[in-house]
Amino acid sequence: MIRLIHCHQRVNLAKVSHFAGFYLAVAFLLIGCTSTAPSSEISGEIDDVQFLEGNAEIDIPDGVSELHGFVSGLQDVTTYVRFTTHVSSVDTFISSTLCDTSPVLFNVPLASSNLYLPNWWDLHQADNLKSCIGNSDHLHQEVYLSSSDTGEVKVYVIAYTK
Repeated sequence: MIRLIHCHQRVNLAKVSHFAGFYLAVAFLLIGCTSTAPSSEISGEIDDVQFLEGNAEIDIPDGVSELHGFVSGLQDVTTYVRFTTHVSSVDTFISSTLCDTSPVLFNVPLASSNLYLPNWWDLHQADNLKSCIGNSDHLHQEVYLSSSDTGEVKVYVIAYTK
């Protein structure tokens, strides 16, 4: 079982032996850290750039606006990220993703927004949509780009663990 250690860093106790994990947990508790084991699905909005970048395996460009994030799951975690950036930073951003190809025109109609997602997740209303997908051993990633005449691009990322 994975336990989160709330201190200066997170430790995945599943990656160490049970014997070592026990002593590591005791050591953290003795120095004032707390250990929690989530018992149900967790979900919520988050705006921590490093957390979102780590979960979605992306590099969010400097100077973005309207940055939003939402994480849902327990063992299988889904991360939604949306931000607006200038068209000049899109190529660099795409190179930081898992996308196998450059984004291509996306003509498939999208279902209306999920009732469980925040209102800022408005992908179903996006215009001039392009998309690309990519995978790693443990993550599936979908990237959608909605460009405007003003040079701004609204970026949507969905990343979920496999």
